[in-house]
Amino acid sequence: MAYNSDQYQVCIRQRHAGQDLCNVIAVEQTTTLTPLEVGQRVQNAWEAGSSFIDCQVQDVEYIQTEVFPLDGSAMTTIVPWDIGLNGAGNVVGDPVDPGSCLGFTLYTSAPGKSRRGRIYIGGVGRGGLDAFSVQWDLTTSPGSTFKDCAQEFYDDMATNNLIWAVNSRKLESLALIDTIVCRTSILSQNQRARRYGVV
Repeated sequence: MAYNSDQYQVCIRQRHAGQDLCNVIAVEQTTTLTPLEVGQRVQNAWEAGSSFIDCQVQDVEYIQTEVFPLDGSAMTTIVPWDIGLNGAGNVVGDPVDPGSCLGFTLYTSAPGKSRRGRIYIGGVGRGGLDAFSVQWDLTTSPGSTFKDCAQEFYDDMATNNLIWAVNSRKLESLALIDTIVCRTSILSQNQRARRYGVV
């Protein structure tokens, strides 16, 4: 299989306490969009009500989206964060420790590890932890908002002609996400990357 011209890789570049955070996602457009429009719509979805903006602290700055067509037909398009948007997280207070993340597992209808993904969100507010600070409390506010933020991100993109997908580089194809599960464990990406929040 091979990628097609409707499929993009998008890096959402952020900064927290002088450290870059990067979340890399794959999307498939359902109408014809330019890379600039793709980048802008991902930014809008990140800042949609109850999306990732509402689990990250105010010290997390949103820098830019970097949009790359997976079919290799063009170079990466850098889209500076829209000045009409907030440009930073919404949560007041301290974040969890650097290296600690809120994590989601992304399921598709296809079987196999190549068709399952994850996303790790850094700079998340400590208020979402349980009383012992050993896991996320997803049953009470603000943890209940944290639990649903990935779904809100998905829904806002879908409304704006972008479908979030899992990218299999091995198979050179995307599988569309149909189920998102928030993990109660405090996760870390330190074993796989030098900075947290990288997928």
